[in-house]
Amino acid sequence: MKRPSSYPHLPFSSLVGRAALFQWIKEFLNKCNIQGGYFEFGVLNGESMCEAYFILRDQVDRYIGFDAFEGLPPLSQTDEFGLFLQPDFIEGNFKSMSYEFVYQTILSTGLAPDKLLLVKGFFEEALTMDLQSQLLPGGRASVVHLDVDLYVSTKQALEFIYPFFQTGTWLLCDDYWTYAGASSFGTQKALKEFLAEHPDILLQEYCSYRGWSKAFIVERIS
Repeated sequence: MKRPSSYPHLPFSSLVGRAALFQWIKEFLNKCNIQGGYFEFGVLNGESMCEAYFILRDQVDRYIGFDAFEGLPPLSQTDEFGLFLQPDFIEGNFKSMSYEFVYQTILSTGLAPDKLLLVKGFFEEALTMDLQSQLLPGGRASVVHLDVDLYVSTKQALEFIYPFFQTGTWLLCDDYWTYAGASSFGTQKALKEFLAEHPDILLQEYCSYRGWSKAFIVERIS
């Protein structure tokens, strides 16, 4: 029997890239009639929000992003403990382009300005109860995208978004596996603690995507 010389080449998206996942999310939101906004924590230069809008625009009509646009914040002691696994996660790293550049980049997709809100600032100052109250009347999340690398930032984002969770919300954890899969650091640590503190929130595992990310679907027990 002749052996194949190599495995067939597969495009990245067929191995569950982010764009492919957004397509599945679109089908799910439509099939299950899930309404709500797209919330992204850690916008960087806006690429993922642009991608989300291109694919989800028929299902999601509001896009809300949060970022300091200054790179990672000062590290907590807990996050410093993880540097031996992720030495790139240091203060100031992953700095984006300017707020205005990112804002205009996202609008260049055709998204209307009144459908986009970009909140600038480190989460400790930016994720306030006043902002939460402004967004909450009738506000629900259909998709929550966490891409903030650090334990403390993830925990702050989860606490802020908690009232917006509904059954059927997608939770995308971009950095889920980045600490070499260790569960005592970063997103995994924050997620475990958040779920223990909020027993009304259950997460149904959907899939991993790319090489370091994981997607869940929220079930909210009333």
